[in-house]
Parts: sequence; structure tokens; C-alpha cells
Amino acid sequence: MTRRGAASLGRTLAGFLAHEDPAKVLSLFADKARQHGGLGPLDFACALRACRGNGRRWQVVPEIHAKAVTRGLGKYRIVGNLLIDLYSKNGLVLPARRVFEELSARDNVSWVAMLSGYAQNGLGEEALGLYRQMHRAGVVPTPYVLSSVLSSCTKAELFAQGRLIHAQGYKHGFCSEIFVGNAVITLYLRCGSFRLAERVFCDMPHRDTVTFNTLISGHAQCGHGEHALEIFEEMQFSGLSPDCVTISSLLAACASLGDLQKGTQLHSYLFKAGISSDYIMEGSLLDLYVKCGDVETALVIFNSSDRTNVVLWNLMLVAFGQINDLAKSFELFCQMQAAGIRPNQFTYPCILRTCTCTREIDLGEQIHSLSVKTGFESDMYVSGVLIDMYSKYGWLEKARRVLEMLKEKDVVSWTSMIAGYVQHECCKDALAAFKEMQKCGIWPDNIGLASAISGCAGINAMRQGLQIHARIYVSGYSGDVSIWNALVNLYARCGRIREAFSSFEEIEHKDEITWNGLVSGFAQSGLHEEALKVFMRMDQSGVKHNVFTFVSALSASANLAEIKQGKQIHARVIKTGHSFETEVGNALISLYGKCGSFEDAKMEFSEMSERNEVSWNTIITSCSQHGRGLEALDLFDQMKKEGIKPNDVTFIGVLAACSHVGLVEEGLSYFKSMSDEYGIRPRPDHYACVIDIFGRAGQLDRAKKFIEEMPIAADAMVWRTLLSACKVHKNIEVGEFAAKHLLELEPHDSASYVLLSNAYAVTEKWANRDQVRKMMRDRGVRKEPGRSWIEVKNVVHAFFVGDRLHPLAEQIYNFLAVINDRVAKVGYKQEKYHLFHDKEQEGRDPTDLVHSEKLAVTFGLMSLPPCMPLRVIKNLRVEKYTSLYANFLHQKRTNGQVGQIEKTERKERAGGMKGKQLETPISHLKSGARRNILKPASAAAAVMELTCPNQKMAYQQGIRCLLEREAGAYFVCFQRNSREYVGCHAIRCWATWRKETRTLSPRSSPYDREIHLEELPPRGLQCIASLLVTFQEYSGMETYERDWRPGLNFRFSRFDRSDGNDSSIRELTGQMLQDMKYSYRSILVYVLLLYDKTNDDQLLKHLKREIIHGMQQSCRDPEMGREMDEVAAMFCSKQGKPVGNYASLVKEARERLVVKKKEQESATNESFDVMKKLKV
Repeated sequence: MTRRGAASLGRTLAGFLAHEDPAKVLSLFADKARQHGGLGPLDFACALRACRGNGRRWQVVPEIHAKAVTRGLGKYRIVGNLLIDLYSKNGLVLPARRVFEELSARDNVSWVAMLSGYAQNGLGEEALGLYRQMHRAGVVPTPYVLSSVLSSCTKAELFAQGRLIHAQGYKHGFCSEIFVGNAVITLYLRCGSFRLAERVFCDMPHRDTVTFNTLISGHAQCGHGEHALEIFEEMQFSGLSPDCVTISSLLAACASLGDLQKGTQLHSYLFKAGISSDYIMEGSLLDLYVKCGDVETALVIFNSSDRTNVVLWNLMLVAFGQINDLAKSFELFCQMQAAGIRPNQFTYPCILRTCTCTREIDLGEQIHSLSVKTGFESDMYVSGVLIDMYSKYGWLEKARRVLEMLKEKDVVSWTSMIAGYVQHECCKDALAAFKEMQKCGIWPDNIGLASAISGCAGINAMRQGLQIHARIYVSGYSGDVSIWNALVNLYARCGRIREAFSSFEEIEHKDEITWNGLVSGFAQSGLHEEALKVFMRMDQSGVKHNVFTFVSALSASANLAEIKQGKQIHARVIKTGHSFETEVGNALISLYGKCGSFEDAKMEFSEMSERNEVSWNTIITSCSQHGRGLEALDLFDQMKKEGIKPNDVTFIGVLAACSHVGLVEEGLSYFKSMSDEYGIRPRPDHYACVIDIFGRAGQLDRAKKFIEEMPIAADAMVWRTLLSACKVHKNIEVGEFAAKHLLELEPHDSASYVLLSNAYAVTEKWANRDQVRKMMRDRGVRKEPGRSWIEVKNVVHAFFVGDRLHPLAEQIYNFLAVINDRVAKVGYKQEKYHLFHDKEQEGRDPTDLVHSEKLAVTFGLMSLPPCMPLRVIKNLRVEKYTSLYANFLHQKRTNGQVGQIEKTERKERAGGMKGKQLETPISHLKSGARRNILKPASAAAAVMELTCPNQKMAYQQGIRCLLEREAGAYFVCFQRNSREYVGCHAIRCWATWRKETRTLSPRSSPYDREIHLEELPPRGLQCIASLLVTFQEYSGMETYERDWRPGLNFRFSRFDRSDGNDSSIRELTGQMLQDMKYSYRSILVYVLLLYDKTNDDQLLKHLKREIIHGMQQSCRDPEMGREMDEVAAMFCSKQGKPVGNYASLVKEARERLVVKKKEQESATNESFDVMKKLKV
């Protein structure tokens, strides 16, 4: 072919290409290639340009390349540059680099094409190496070269090199170019340096739409939605019009903010501006409405869109998953397959997450099988969701199998597996998986590290936890809050108080999880006092308590037998609205059960709206501990009738109940039913309970035979139970047999030696007893000393056996001697061998052997009013004879036989104890002694309540003393799922007594200064509200139980004490009304109408205003509206002078609110001009 003909062919191909007919170009090129032997570089260039932008035409590129190489034209720059560009855009970087190396001469276009290819394929290091090669070759970079290199440095590890290249561009003056500035902004945004990106943006002399789009999309992708919208306003101010990319980024920003209103405005702008909607825009709109919860609008958009894109189907699956509608999700999934849309690796996780949230694991397993058939079983994204689904519901073996099938395991898969192990308390497996993960060369993320630390906390693996903590500093996760929360919980659960608080202080922004980790960690490690201190500090810091906080604090109070503290926390629970939570109810049952208030525990259980197996186990165990075995068995039967399946903990309570009431055969029947009916494998605890059943019934030989026939080896608890029974029934032969095995298992446990020693002492075998004591000394075993605590006026006093270190020890022993003489006269006889275990002690002073709990009881009788219950805490068990003594004293005191001597002694002490410090702290104890003794494993709270001699004294003293004991507690009236507190009960008792004795007539004022206002503590608001309720009791009106709406309660503040005159009463009522929320005003107004002080004009105006305000606030609540109507009508009918028709005023107020609401909606609709809003 002649040179003129070749030039003519090149011009022809260029002409077709100019008219956008690439198919004609390729057809003509192929025909000429077959007919003529010579083609020029221009012809190949036109043919290669025709291959751009079409997947099918791309297939002929290698063929054209081969023809060019055959003709020796592959080294030409015009051909080579196009080949580099085409290969790079299709991911073939190596062929592109080969063409680049074979070029005879390279220009800036060649370098830019190769650099862009590396950048597009994420090969930043290769791009930087080529850029250095360019410098060594002496090629001067251009702005396009700089832009390409900057685009390849968007990874975090290349951020420093990117900044250096930016500095070079600034030096050469290239940063004034818009596309270079856009590349720099993209670099900083993707590396997280938003401040530098903003500076570059502000320094740019000229900006285009791409500049704003880059900054808006960068902030939107990182969750900075508000800032993205601010940049959009600046874009409008600069006169630039948004395009589809801008709107798509803004929709993503609105979706991240959950701002449906602005998103709807942008949606309207799309139609008004005539911007074409492609599948990307439809996906952005769907994402907006899905994240904002508007599933109906999202479904409308989906139905009107091109439903051939799998992304839109996935978004709709996510939408139905957010509302946990598995039926619609599965229906849409079936429609997707029927429409011929093949699910991708993101489709299966969408529906699998819905299965996880709705607990439909069986359906999730079927979806898993379908993913295997379609070839996605090895996809990391699908496998990660499968592992999460199986592990959350305890299918750990299946989750592990899915993990093992992965060829390449990523950090998400390992993290899901570790978190599943920790969730189901398989902490050893979790730590093993954590080690295996690191051996595979995968370093965990913040979630994986937090899960591993939680695993260490679960098994008290302090050493491994410290190792992980050290690695955290190396990995750069030391600023993550979730990791610090896990570390706080780890150190707290391991008892490392200093490290826990140190980690706690390291957290700059402490949230509820941080505080909960510290409280629960201390509570679970037995540091209950520290847990309560942190709970109070949390309250002072202003952080709101949640369910987990209250459960941990109540658990700590229960283990310390701090019923006063527990009641205050219970009041806080009611105030914050968490009393309906099942977990909190379980904790309250445990609290009152452990503190001896079984009736309160029973009331909490009966008032629970929803009970789980933990609720039943707790109340059954509480019944057993309080000797109510038959009631516990009745509860067990009721539990089975309600369909609650018992577990191993349930049967421990049931067997203990049978033990306390002596039901031997029934206990054995329950024990056999564990494995026969429920498939529960008995643990050593259950076997110990059966031994206790035999032991209490005196069937020791049968107990011994049962141990010998056990399928598992008997542990120390079983033998200790048998030995204790032998001591009670004085069976030394079996006791020695049990002690032999017990001392072999636990040779350093002091309780074993003490039991055997006491068994010998009971049978008066003193020589054998001395041998046991000598064995203890030889082996270095020391008995833990028994201590008892009693709280008097918020100060804890500690006592030990024969304690003489207390500042009032002399008065305590004198008073104890008087009480002993008194009870001896009324029939109490003390066992002699309880005082003297051997002949050597017979000459000692009996007062030296007084048990610590008896000293605590005596001090309580001295220091507390007669009506006050005495609650004694002991670190060990309560001695049998001390318990008998307390019970005898309780009976005689109730009958009035001890009351007179106590009253006389109290008067005699009043004059002699003036000026002495009664509230002495327990400074004579060693530091940390009480904390070390009160451990969950050994602590047992013994509660001995000594009630008042008669009811009259209780009524008189109740409002003085019981309310003082509840200082700081909130006064709660008649809430459906709550119990009445001691203060309220005392007031009601006192009012009932006054009414019965007719000492207060119905017309008398409720403000009795003799008792109420003079003797109560300064809690004016609480006292006034209480007395108003009291006035209703004896004024002959209907009872509040029927008229007061259940479920509402008071919210109180503290005010100064009132003196009872009209002005102070009016001031208090005004303060009460102002302090109430609107939902409580109707109740408070109703209370205010019950007394005779409403003739004051100012008070009438105040009440009128409050009623109208309450009606306006209740326009959306019909129930409250009816209540307010009743209150208004009652108020009008009770007044002696006309004050207006409140019902009509309320009706008018409601009508005004409705009209005002309609006007606001109309104004909003009229002002919904999106274009005008955007221009502003």
C-alpha cells in the first residue's frame, strides 16, 4: 500500500471515530488489515481508541497489539501510550508495564499513563518507584504526572510520601491547577487528615464542581454529614450547580445523620432540576430511606427503578432486615431469584443477619446450604456473617467448621469466632483462637482485642491480659474506648483495684459501658464495697444508670447484706423506670432474699410482669434458705405449669428445700428426675444436697452408701456436708471416715479441721480434739476468725469473739449481763458445753467466750430504738446457740417480757453516756480486713430482726425512726410494680392507729406539729406529700388504692421544713407543682384537693393554671385527658365560691392546640420550596 493510501485510510478511520462510530472503525481496520500489508501508527491508534469503554471491543485489543508488534509499530509512543492506558484500565498492569519498557522514547503522556495505571489498581509503592525512576531519567514532572502520583498515595502507609510529593508540587507551582488540588484533597481525606484537606481547599484560587464533590463525598463517607451539608451551602454560594455525584454524596450524608427531611428535599430537587437518575442515584435514595426507617418509600422507589441491578435488591433486603421482617425479606429473596437476578456475596449476609435478629437459625442454615450450592461458601464476607450467626446462638462447633473451611481467614471471621466463645463463656477456647489467629499472621482489630481481653477476664487470666495490654500500645489501639472498657473490666474482675482505676482514668470520654465495666468487675471479683463506691461516684458524675449498672449494684448490696443501700438503689430503679426489667427484678429478689426480707422478695416476684428461669430459681432458692421448703416445692410445681423448663440451678434449690423440711424420699425422687425427665447431668453440688437430705434426717449410713455408689468421685463439698451432719448427730465413726477423705482432698482448709474438732468436742472426746488442733498447728493451717458487723446511724461497727477493743465494750458487757439475767428469769437456759469445750477452759471468764454476733446484737439493742430491726452480718456461719438465743430473745421481747428492762437500761444509760462518741469507726481492724473476709465463697449474712414490743410503740416511733433510717431514699407512692417503702408504711400505720384511738377527728388539721413537723428530718416536700395522703385516710374519703391511677409516681426534691402556717403551705404546694412533670400533675392536683386550705385566692389561681396547662400537654394522651377532666370537675365542685367552668376552658385549650397544629402543618407545606431553600 502506498504512503498516500495509508494516509487516506488513517483519515477515514479518524473520521468514523470522530462521528462516534467505533464499530465501523474496527470493521474497516480489520478489512484493510486483511487486504493490505502496511498499516501506519495512526491507523493502530484509531483502532485502539475505538476499543475504549466497551467490554466486548476490549477483547480485540491483544489482537491489535500483536499486529502492531508484528509490523514493528509497538514501540511507537502513539500506539504504546494507548496500549498502556487500555491494559491498566482493565487490570492488566504487567502487560502495560511491558509495553512501557519497550517504548523507544517516552513522553509525559507515557509516564502519566503508567502512573495512572498503578494508581487505579492500588499499587502505590510501584507508582512511587516509577516516579523515582522518572526523576533519575531527568524527566521534568508535569501537573498531570504529579496528580497521578498523588492518587496512588491514598493509603495510610504512603501518607508521608504523599505529603513530600505535595511539597514538591507546591515548589514547582503546580498546586494552582484545579485537578492537582483535587488530587491533594483526595489524598488527605482518604488518609483521615481532614484539617489538611480543608486548608488545601481554602488555599485553592479556583475550584470546580469536582473540588466540592471530592470534599463533600469525603466527609459523607467518614460520617461527617453536617460538615458535608455546610460545604454544599458554600458550593451554592460560589455559583456552582450540583451534579448527580454531588446529590448522591449529599444523600449519603443525610443518611448518616438520619435527616429524612433534608434528604426528601434533595430528592425533590432531582425531579425539579431534571437530573437523570441512574442506578447509583437510585441506590443512594434507597440507602437514605432505608437508614431513616422509611421502608414504604424505599419500596416505592425500588418498584419504580430498574430492578436488574443486584445492589438495589440488597438494599431492600437490608431495609426489611432493619425492621426484623423476615417474611418479607425471604419473599423478596425468592422474587429476586425468580427474576433471574443472581445473588452476590453481599446478598446472603443481608438475609442471614435478619435470620440472626429474628432467631430463625433453621432458616439461616438453609440459606447457608444455598450459598454453598451457588459457590459462596468460601467467601469471607458470607462466612463472617455465618460464623456470627452460629456463634451468637451457641452453635460453636458449626461456627468453627465454617471458619476452618475458609481458605483465607480475615480478621472479621476470627473476631466473630472469638466473640462467640466469650459470649458463651468458653473463654479458654476464645484465647486459643486468639493465639491461632496471631500465628496465621493476622493482627486483631479493636473488637478482637476487646473480646480477647474479656476472655481473659472470664477466667481471671491476668498474665495473658497483661500481655495483650502491652501489645495494644505497640499496635496503636491505645486510644480506642472499647479496649479500655475491656481492660477496666479485666483489672476489676481480677481484683487489681489500682490498675483498674488507672485504666479508668486513662479514658477521656467515659460512657455507660466504662462505668458498668468497673462496677460489674468489682462486684464479680468480690470487691462489693468498691463496686458500691463506684456506683455512687457514677451518680455524682452525671452518667445515667442503666439495667446493667443497677443489677451489679444490687448484687453488691446483696452480698454485703446492705439492705439499706439496696433499698436506696431500688428507689433509684423505680425513679428511672427500670423496675419492669426482668434482670433488675431478679437482682431485687436476690437482694431481699439474702438480706432476710423474704416477704419483700416474694412481693417483687409476684409483681414481675415477665419471669424467666432465673426469676424462678432465685425465689425457690430464697424460700429454701429461709426454711420455707414446702413453699419452694409449690413454686417449683407452678414453674413447671407455666412451661418454664428447670435447669441445674433450679434443682439445687429444690433439693435444699427437701432437706430443710425433711422430705427424704421426695428429695430422691426429684434427684432422679433430673436425668430421667430433664436430661440434666447432676453436678457435685447436687450430690452434696442429697447428702444433706440424709444428714438432716439422721440417715448417715444411707448417706455413706450413697457416696460410695456415686458415678463421680466425691469432692470436698460432699465430704464436708457429711462431716457436718455427723457433728450434729454425734456419729464419730462416720465423721472420722468423712474427715479422712476430706483432709486428703483439702489438707490446708481450716473449715475441715474445725468441723472435726467440734465433732470431738460435742462428744466430749477432748484428747482427739487436741490432736486435731495440733495437726492444724503442725501443718500451718489457721482458722479464719469470726467477725460480725452491725450498722448504727450509717457507721459500721465490727466485733469478734470476746471483743474488748470497742470503745463501749464495758457498757456492752454490762448490758449483756443484764439481758442474760432477765432472759434467764423468763426461762432461757444456756448449754454448758457450748461455753466450755474442754476442761482447760472451765476456769475462764464466760464473757471471754461471747460470740461476735451476740455482741453485735447487744450493741444494737443499746444503740437503736426498740422499733428498729437489728441486722447483723457475719463472715462465717451463725453459731447455733447464738441463733437460739436471738430467737428466744425475740419471742420474749415481742411478748413484752424484756421490754421493761430494756426501757429502764436505756434511761439509765442516757445520763451516763452524754458527750461520748457513739459512732466510732472500726479503726481497730487491720486495713482491708473486712474486704478480705467478706468474700462470696465464705460470706453468709445472718439477719436477726428484733421487732417492737407492741404495735403502739411501732406506730409512734415509726414516723420518727423508720423514715430516718431511709434517709436519701425516694418516697414512692402506689406504683403497680413496686413495693411501698418503710416510710410510707410507717405513716399509714401511725394514721390508722390515731384513727382507731379517735385521738384525731376528721376535721382536724393533718399538720400535727407535735409529731410530724417537729420530729421529722428536714424533708418538707416528702413529709407534706405523705401527710396529705394520711389526711385522706382519716377524713372519711375514698381510698387512694381505687382512685389513684397505678403506674404513676412522685418525683421529689428537697425543701426546707414547713412550720405549718398557710403561707408556707402555699409555698410548698407551689414548689411541688413546679417540680412535677406534666404527666404527674393530675395526681398532685388531686392530692392538693384533699385538704381544707384551698380558700386562698393565689392558690386557686395557681391550681387553675396548672390544670389548664396539664390539659394542653395531654392533648395527645386520651387517658390522661379523661383524668384531667375528672380532676377539673372535682375541683370546681369542691370550691365554695364560683371560680369558672374549667371543663369549658380545657375544651377551648384543646381546640386552640388543634388549630395551632394545623396552622403549623399548613405553613410547613407551603414553605416546602426546595429550590428556594437550596439557594438560601
